[in-house]
Amino acid sequence: MIMKIDITDKLTTKERVLLLSFMFFMIMLKLI
Repeated sequence: MIMKIDITDKLTTKERVLLLSFMFFMIMLKLI
């Protein structure tokens, strides 16, 4: 978790949004 946070701090806002949306999508797939 800590490493992921360090990486997202270096990303731009657009990349961060894409990453969050991708993670959310993966979580939804696991729930289904």
